[in-house]
Amino acid sequence: MEYIFTIVLMILTILSGLSYFLKKIFFYTNKNNDFLNKNFFIKYMPSFFPIFFVIFFIRSFLYEPFRIPSGSMNPTLYDGDYIMVNKFIWGIKNPINNNIIFKVSNPNRGDVVVFRYPHNHNINYIKRIIGIPGDKVIYNELNKELIILSKNNEMINIVYSKNIKNKNFLDKNSEIKHEKIENNEHNILLNSSIKINNHDIKNKNKIFKVWNIPSECYFVMGDSRDNSYDSRYWGFVSKKEIIGKAVCIWMHIKKNSYNFPIRIIFNRVGKIN
Repeated sequence: MEYIFTIVLMILTILSGLSYFLKKIFFYTNKNNDFLNKNFFIKYMPSFFPIFFVIFFIRSFLYEPFRIPSGSMNPTLYDGDYIMVNKFIWGIKNPINNNIIFKVSNPNRGDVVVFRYPHNHNINYIKRIIGIPGDKVIYNELNKELIILSKNNEMINIVYSKNIKNKNFLDKNSEIKHEKIENNEHNILLNSSIKINNHDIKNKNKIFKVWNIPSECYFVMGDSRDNSYDSRYWGFVSKKEIIGKAVCIWMHIKKNSYNFPIRIIFNRVGKIN
């Protein structure tokens, strides 16, 4: 749906821009302006051109708002958070097909990104980049911790700290740990009730899951490690599919059990780690 909206917005921008220039032409060539006054398209559409142009430019090349639809990024992002995504941080892209026009840099480990789901580009996902091209990602199913080896076979520094208490996750099975991947620090949510069985413990292939990341691709995971449908299940995200980096929360809308908005919460506003 996102690219359809972009196409519609682009068409409206072009049409309003065309009417703007037509209006200028008729204004200077027709002294009585009869045609201008009778033609609805040329008379009223030009006034919308600056609005359509600014919205199209900002949304296509700079920033775009997104809503978090699930709890897969708990405790970093909650269902109902509204986030702002920086679309130009790694380069300028074609707003229609997402091809890179001008490259600036590449995503890093630990970045939270919005991307088109590889198996259905009509759906947008948000996850955290764990591995970059050339990395080997190893996930320990037993203690639910990561090991990352770079393409030079160097181990990436990952630090886990003790459990953290959070009043928003009081379930007895909820467990929060602090994870640091290189210079990126964030919390992850674990479910202590989901454990590998004793039979699988004897099989190393069941405990350690390994992925070798190809070029131009990224390995992503949700911060709610036991409640996230991510690269562990459906594979890698190509660079072309990445829309941008989630940089901040600008609003949170709380809903009732009927999914009806009941109030706006602003204390969630802030930078995304």
